[in-house]
Amino acid sequence: MNRLHRDLLAALRKRHRDFEPSPESRARLLETEKFARDLAHRGGVRFPLPDDYVAFLRELGRVPWPMDIGNILDFRSNQWPVGFVAFARDAKKAHGFLLRWRTTRISKDFERRAEDLEWRAAKARGEDRTRMFAEARALFEKAREADARREALAEKARTTNDLRIEAVSLAARALRRFAPDEEDHLDSFSLWLESAIATAEQAESTRAAVRTKKKVARAPAPAQQPANDSSQIDRALDLLDRLVAMEKIVVASDFDEDAIAPRLVPVLDDAVRVLDVLTDDPQIEEVFASADDVESLLR
Repeated sequence: MNRLHRDLLAALRKRHRDFEPSPESRARLLETEKFARDLAHRGGVRFPLPDDYVAFLRELGRVPWPMDIGNILDFRSNQWPVGFVAFARDAKKAHGFLLRWRTTRISKDFERRAEDLEWRAAKARGEDRTRMFAEARALFEKAREADARREALAEKARTTNDLRIEAVSLAARALRRFAPDEEDHLDSFSLWLESAIATAEQAESTRAAVRTKKKVARAPAPAQQPANDSSQIDRALDLLDRLVAMEKIVVASDFDEDAIAPRLVPVLDDAVRVLDVLTDDPQIEEVFASADDVESLLR
């Protein structure tokens, strides 16, 4: 198991004590490869499974954090945009490989501008005519250079086995409009995963700091809140923090965890009743957690 996968496994076990990897079987990997090849053939694009992604499937299989990440076979039932192959999702969006390197050619813009200049130059006279024809030739040359760069990058993509990774809104289920430029780059699955882990940990750290500040500001007197109640409040607050960090719940901008935590205390031993409280709270807009998720986090 490589370093990134070991680090991810350690982070997962801090949040899910009983988590164990579920590596994909050889038969399942062969099925995945066949599905990917068929998809690539139908779309007229290259084989879309990077080696580091296959290694993830072989060593870990599927994980619930920093988001739900797994086999593309598990996400194929959704109606994704053409050319998009999902391998992960959270509460708001899916992440996946974009099979085509670009959705549009930047050279087309140069060509359109050059053609417009030629059309105007044909009606011009003298120095303006000469200048505009020269500018049109320069734009056509830029278009050729852009296409050459595009082909070179496409060739690199075929040899590095990396793909552009994008996100699709679960609400719109449509790719945003891309604006390809010279800064476009290929993403490796490993770099994407490392970034996702760092982002999730930073979000959790920020929420924990905010919660600590709230607890200090609240500063309840021991006589007003028994020790056992205090520990249960902390347990409820911790559950809320984890549900938000894992994007198992979507909260409103005015969400106040201190207000809802006491309502959770009496039902913390019943995951179904916990979900009822979360679903009924007006400050919680969406609940994606299952009873199993809640039980796992409470353990």
